[in-house]
Amino acid sequence: NALRPPRTTQYTAKSLFDQIIENTIDLDPEYQRDVVWPETKQSGLIDSILRNYYIPPVIF
Repeated sequence: NALRPPRTTQYTAKSLFDQIIENTIDLDPEYQRDVVWPETKQSGLIDSILRNYYIPPVIF
């Protein structure tokens, strides 16, 4: 079960949300580590997105 080669694609936050709701993106693959950010950091990320701050790339 080798991982696919990486590719780059740009998505909006809404597009990512829609794909999560539609189960197009698997947020819990077997190789995914457990949650490591405390809730305050997770909230901070959401706040940064809503304020349109730069967010580094997310790797899936």
